[in-house]
Amino acid sequence: MARSSTASSSRAHTPILFTSP
Repeated sequence: MARSSTASSSRAHTPILFTSP
């Protein structure tokens, strides 16, 4: 999983993947 690309894209869609409080 490309955190660089996915992080940017996922952030807008599902920030729960990485940015999970």
